[in-house]
Amino acid sequence: MAGEADAADVRTVLAAVSEGAAVLPVMHQQSEHDGADHRYFAWNQDTFRHLPTLAVPYAHAFVPTIFGAKGKQPLTVLPPKSDIAVPEGNLFSISLLDRPEEIRAVSGFAPYLAVCQALCDRQGFGTGGPAPQPKSCAEIAAADG
Repeated sequence: MAGEADAADVRTVLAAVSEGAAVLPVMHQQSEHDGADHRYFAWNQDTFRHLPTLAVPYAHAFVPTIFGAKGKQPLTVLPPKSDIAVPEGNLFSISLLDRPEEIRAVSGFAPYLAVCQALCDRQGFGTGGPAPQPKSCAEIAAADG
């Protein structure tokens, strides 16, 4: 089944994630002219946005969009990361990391983006060049052997 293969690819990639790391879930924003791959949609919602949350059980990592809403979910995001967690957040395009003005515009409901953008700047990413081309989990897993 395709969904099981996608989850297996994500688990392979997560094997390289350090325990306690923070994982920024992003997506590649498709062109408005590209057709949707309906394998990744159910009830008009993208289902792949849930795959990054596998980093919590498999890598014991922080994912800011993990479903941890108080009273609704069995998970709780602890301080200090609870200040930037968005329990019912969605994915943004990776290209947003190179657009500080847009990050400021969404920081009220996605505070983790500003934190991540600042970290990228300190590491030398986001220097005004084009956003890196995204790779699928399958491509990353295949490159790792």
